[in-house]
Amino acid sequence: MKNAFLILLLLNSPFGGWGACNLCNPPAPLIPAAPAAADNSYQNYLTRANFYHFLKYNHSFRASNAEFNDWYNDMTNNSNLGYIETAQERLYNGNFAGARELLDGLTADNDIEGNDINYYNLYANYLEALTENTRYTEDDSLALLHMTYMCPIEYGSSIYKARALYSDIYSVFIRYDDCNVGEMGGRFAANTPQPEILNQSEIWNVELYPNPAQNKITIRSSNESEELHIAIQDLTGRIIYNATIKTKSFVGNMELNLLNGAYLITINNNHESITKKLLIAK
Repeated sequence: MKNAFLILLLLNSPFGGWGACNLCNPPAPLIPAAPAAADNSYQNYLTRANFYHFLKYNHSFRASNAEFNDWYNDMTNNSNLGYIETAQERLYNGNFAGARELLDGLTADNDIEGNDINYYNLYANYLEALTENTRYTEDDSLALLHMTYMCPIEYGSSIYKARALYSDIYSVFIRYDDCNVGEMGGRFAANTPQPEILNQSEIWNVELYPNPAQNKITIRSSNESEELHIAIQDLTGRIIYNATIKTKSFVGNMELNLLNGAYLITINNNHESITKKLLIAK
């Protein structure tokens, strides 16, 4: 069987044809395509992964075509995509050690796959800690936090999963505004500004500098004068600092006495709240 991936061609509008029940529509025809077997470029990898998951959750369609079924089984048993899916199933069945053992034996073909492997390893550690009622380790917390600040368009959907897991563990909301719109494979912001629609003067924002900091930080707000409530958390979610400052001419200053490391600082002006990463490096 040719080692090929298949492209789903949508021949009908989702709003018309085949009746009103779109979920009842039969699957669209599929036409095989034959790129190089070793092609792990960004777009080709995503196409192959998407088609694999399409077949995984469409059993009857897969069973109706022997070539599709053979391709799916080959991917399941002989590719990282299949092994990662098997690791997920082991996690959901409580086999944390088995999932890690399978993931540890994989060599990623690209950044997306590498992040899938890293995320499910971190998730396995979290589920095991939750089951045994132990604390999530600081190393795992840092690794998870680092993953949350990657851009999903470049590094895959596991970044969204990492963000959701981090928020769930530490009950924090982080506004990820460090990605810039760029070319395919570049970085993309979840809260991308739309200057033609939004009045930028009405968008509240704050900036921290220097960051990394030593003993002092300056907070610059987009509002000229306001009262800001500050809370700083360590990576276990413990609040270690609370303060209220007033800005003047858009700026407020703070003195800190924190150990070296990564923290989350939440800034609230009684109307809106922003959480940012703060690094201390003395």
